[in-house]
Amino acid sequence: GIAEYPAGDNVVADINAKTVTAHIPTYQSSRENTYNHDAAVAVAYSENNTLAFKNATALLKFTVKTDNIKGLIFYGLNGEALTGNMLVSLNEDNTVKSVEGQLTELEGQEQLGIWAKLWAQTDNWCFNVGSTYYLAVAPNNFSKGFGIKLEVEGKEVEVGTYKTEGYELRPNTILDLGEFEYVAPELPATVETVYL
Repeated sequence: GIAEYPAGDNVVADINAKTVTAHIPTYQSSRENTYNHDAAVAVAYSENNTLAFKNATALLKFTVKTDNIKGLIFYGLNGEALTGNMLVSLNEDNTVKSVEGQLTELEGQEQLGIWAKLWAQTDNWCFNVGSTYYLAVAPNNFSKGFGIKLEVEGKEVEVGTYKTEGYELRPNTILDLGEFEYVAPELPATVETVYL
């Protein structure tokens, strides 16, 4: 049989093809110093009663250095599918062969989930300083690289693009994005009025 964790209502498995449809949420709530178990997908295949789960998702890891970051948004620069329904195929040795994005009902229409967002689930709705967080995404080959935005003070701030020559993010891996901080630009001390 084939199994998926976490279990979902719309799981479709094909035992002969060794595939299962899994769901990776586009919006994921944070768990301090660990990953969200409802977002990181694992699958297993067995011809007996023993199941050995294999991680189908990849994790993005980052540490927070300032107390004003409310969310982190990750996206591919070539529109790669990262969230939503994913068709997971297993190899003969039951490791993950591929994860392919499927059209998913997102925000009222059928589309690929081409970004993922981790939001801070804390009392003040900001990530805790010094803590590490993880975002689960579908593994993919980012042919043009990927970008990151931070949500701060009611707006999204572009952090930058990375691995612009292309980067393959594999299943069951953790990519350490490093540390993030946000310092608001300083306003001028005085404002001079100019009359035209």
